[in-house]
Amino acid sequence: MERKIIISELINNALTESNGLILREKIEIFLKEMSEDDTITLDFKNITLFATPFFNASIGYFILNLGPEKFAKIFKLEQISELGQSTYQHSYENAVEIYNRNTNTDIVGEVTKTNIENS
Repeated sequence: MERKIIISELINNALTESNGLILREKIEIFLKEMSEDDTITLDFKNITLFATPFFNASIGYFILNLGPEKFAKIFKLEQISELGQSTYQHSYENAVEIYNRNTNTDIVGEVTKTNIENS
């Protein structure tokens, strides 16, 4: 069964981490209710503003937790502009790279924070 999330019914833009977290919460609800063959379509109609923090907090999270292959079987994007697709692709590639390197993002965050504080 296909489950569809119309992004514009949740948020006004795909710019911020906080908006990404709103989408993530909705996706998590769907994932808990899904059977093995269900899919989730993310419909970006009426969304014109995009930034990677949005995609990192929403979709990137699921790439890291499910893995790129399982993610690709579950998720589909539609009605996303060229700008949105480009922004999404950048976030997607970063998440896949992190996943493939088995990078612990909590450790990376702590090292970055420590380096900034010691500068």
